Amino acid sequence: MTDDVEAGLRSVLMRAAEQAPQAPGELSTRLVTVSRRRRRARLSGLAAVAAAVVAVGGVGVTWGVAAQPAPSPLGQATTAASVEATSPVSPVEEIAGPSGDLIEKVWPQAVRTVPKDLPGGEKIRPVEFIDDDTLLVTTWGSFERTNALYAYDLGSAALRKIADVPTPEGTVGFATDFTIGAEHVVWWSQRRTGDIDLWAAPLGGGEAKRVAVHNNGKGVEDDGVGIEPPSVTGDGRIVFSYSMQAGVFTVPLGGGTVEPLAGGEGLYLLRWPWIGSVEVERHAHPDTPSFGELVNMETGEKRTAVVHPGEREVRCGLTVCTGLKSDGKAFYRLRDGSQEKEGGLRMSPGGLAYDRFLIATGRGSAGAMRVFLQDLATGTSADLGIEPDKDGSIGYPAIGAHTGRLYSYEVKDKLVLVDFGKIS
Repeated sequence: MTDDVEAGLRSVLMRAAEQAPQAPGELSTRLVTVSRRRRRARLSGLAAVAAAVVAVGGVGVTWGVAAQPAPSPLGQATTAASVEATSPVSPVEEIAGPSGDLIEKVWPQAVRTVPKDLPGGEKIRPVEFIDDDTLLVTTWGSFERTNALYAYDLGSAALRKIADVPTPEGTVGFATDFTIGAEHVVWWSQRRTGDIDLWAAPLGGGEAKRVAVHNNGKGVEDDGVGIEPPSVTGDGRIVFSYSMQAGVFTVPLGGGTVEPLAGGEGLYLLRWPWIGSVEVERHAHPDTPSFGELVNMETGEKRTAVVHPGEREVRCGLTVCTGLKSDGKAFYRLRDGSQEKEGGLRMSPGGLAYDRFLIATGRGSAGAMRVFLQDLATGTSADLGIEPDKDGSIGYPAIGAHTGRLYSYEVKDKLVLVDFGKIS
């Protein structure tokens, strides 16, 4: 296996392990890196997995539908995941009686379609909205290896190059977690030594520059060497946390030394300016909420989520919390405890996109497996229009707390773009 292929496989498996649903009681996708590191250590025997984890339009999830046991009391499907057949995993929730309407009919104001390939045949990979009519997209030079950033005009389909994306010698985790802020795009990559390279490029176009290099003292095979998606502050700083090591760090966008953020000791970045507490060993402490306590590092405001005795697996975002009540029923409610809803849906293991959306599976009118976008705030669901493969399995991109305003996936020769910000 060549170094380039090995690095590409390593990168996609890391991302798949981060985004794949985990067994009940395991860490959420936000903090699951133990399985990621274990998978990385077994790369030499997992070349065949690559095709399974690259589902619709990139890293995603593929579920088989054969030999299904009876659903659990929460309505949770127990189909096997093809990401890694030997791992105990819990698939996305199967919902009872989902709506059969296609997403473009349910939320027409929020859905657009564009060709999935450029006129020359190159595939674009949407990242996020730059504005209402412009996407940040990437292209790959090889498998999972981003080589350039572009601004894609949704009206004219015109591409404007933002920057080439460097891949230094020794990189084993390719450029990932592209984030827009302060008129820049920032991202990170990882070297075999465990060093994290932080990068930035101006949105208006220009050269990508390495802002800083940081190492938390862990090797590439250790738990916690990777970081979570960074944020960019209004005054031009990159802020980030490691996946399995508490602390919030910052560095000027223009370059400099990475420093611990004052007041961020023992905490994790949720989304700037909010940081909070997380119990990394959630399987050992299921009654400790994630981000139950938040503090705004710009204003000093503090928010404490309402958590009732006996509740477990509570995971909170900026405005909502989800988890399991003492009787095992799932709940979704605002952080202050109001507007609580109960039902047969667990929280998406990767968190809720936009604090309200998750992916659910269900049976269509013909009995075939379908994939739905579920809005927990309103109870509305919409069929994504993704068809099962010939073997009955169905694949789709993962969704989670780090999903921004954009969710995209492929249907035939089209890219479907869902703008969460336009779903009222």
